[in-house]
Order: sequence, then structure tokens, then C-alpha cells
Amino acid sequence: MGRKDPARHVESRRFCRRSDLCRVHHLRAPRRKFAELYPLQAESIGALPLPPSLWRWDGLVRTERGVYELRMDLADKPAGDGELVALEHHYFPDAPANSYIEVAKRLPEVQKVLWFSRFPVTRFHKEGDVAVVEISDIRFVQTRRDRPAPFTYRVRFSLDGNILSQGWVTR
Repeated sequence: MGRKDPARHVESRRFCRRSDLCRVHHLRAPRRKFAELYPLQAESIGALPLPPSLWRWDGLVRTERGVYELRMDLADKPAGDGELVALEHHYFPDAPANSYIEVAKRLPEVQKVLWFSRFPVTRFHKEGDVAVVEISDIRFVQTRRDRPAPFTYRVRFSLDGNILSQGWVTR
């Protein structure tokens, strides 16, 4: 029994590695195939586990105009092309370019945010006379509707284009 134990240990580790590689391939394939089926010019592709289960994953595809999110469950059998297109997915479009967004993207702080954000989405809206540009990283899931998504950076402009405030959104 003494000599068989190390062999079993090595064999079980080999099996685990092979299983892990299959799971990683199982995660990559749907995201790449999703990008091919639509067809999307993917700038970045990633997958992140969705707590609390390691079986549910969030597949993300960054394109020139926004981010696609594809929810996956590793417990499910691999999806065929038709099933993959029918899977639940969301599209987070970037706001159309405007002068406020262009000025915001040239700010050093915003450039750091864009450098860090692997799946950034730019949003624009007005609050009265104030123009608001927000950049969020879709990797970080919004847990409550009454609060902004984590890692959202906001720049507020006056009508004449001056920056009123900028920084991380807290409420």
C-alpha cells in the first residue's frame, strides 16, 4: 500500500489538472464562439466567477461600441451554435461620442480608470444643466439597484464645459 499511494496521488493530480483544463476550455469556447456568431470585433474577452458558486460564470466580450455579457453555468452541457445565440446575454452600449466624453477621456484620472478597466462602458446623461460622464467596469457586478455599480468614475461638467467635479461614485 505504501508504494501505491504516491502513484495514486500523482494520478489524481493529473486527473484534476486535466479536468481543470477542460473547464477552462469550456469557459473560453462559448465566449469566443459567441463573438464569432454575431460577428463581433472583440477587443477583449474574459470570464469571471459569479459568487457564491464557482459553477456560474460571467463571460464578457468588449467591442468597439460596448460590452456583451454572457452568463454561463459549467454544470450545463456545452451549447451548440443555435443554443449559444439563444443563451441569456446583455449588451451594455457605450454612449455616442460627444465633446463632454472626449474631454473626460483626456483627463489623467480617467485615463488611469480606462487603463485599469478591462471592460469599460461609458455613459452620458444630463442632470438639469449639468452634463455627466460615467465610466464603469462591467467586471464588477451592480449588487443593488439603488446604488451605482462598483468602480464607477464620474465627471460632471457645467454648460460651458468646465469640470465641476470628478471622482469615484459612492452613492
